[in-house]
Amino acid sequence: MSEQKYLDFLISIAHPFFKQIHVKKTLVAIRDDCITGWEKWLQIEFATFLRNRSEVKDWNREISHALGKRMAKNKSSFAINLVIHQRRKRSNLPLEIKHGKRMVGCIQGMIRDLKKVNQTKNSEFESRSIWYLGNHPAANRNDVLAEVSYYTKKQGLKLREDFIASERIGNPGFSFSTI
Repeated sequence: MSEQKYLDFLISIAHPFFKQIHVKKTLVAIRDDCITGWEKWLQIEFATFLRNRSEVKDWNREISHALGKRMAKNKSSFAINLVIHQRRKRSNLPLEIKHGKRMVGCIQGMIRDLKKVNQTKNSEFESRSIWYLGNHPAANRNDVLAEVSYYTKKQGLKLREDFIASERIGNPGFSFSTI
């Protein structure tokens, strides 16, 4: 599957997920009540949403992958938040989900995870690409692109700008971004 098709698929499921009224209400409550530690809620809510999508055959959470020993001295593995198995596709879409009180912090977390994935042993990582879905305070795409560009350069990584998306989530004052 091409990178563009992965991105299109991810946006096609992220957009309706974040448009759900109960998700928007929860995001507003999280913001207004200064609730922290809600990344697991977001992951589980997204996984539950996938159960009812016709284009999704199955999904798995917290799939462990080995890290290269010379690159990661303190840890031997990391877990991918979700692996989405698309109906009628041989490939699957590994997805890391992040949130941040600030857009910059969310993007930094996504880039740190990208760097971790670059430390996997090739034989352990079955999928061609991994995608990142971040939820953060509303930001325009140009600001997101600038932050992604800054942090990828700082980490010595490269990303194609046309595979970075960001979209505002209506009234709650949040956006979702994908890289």
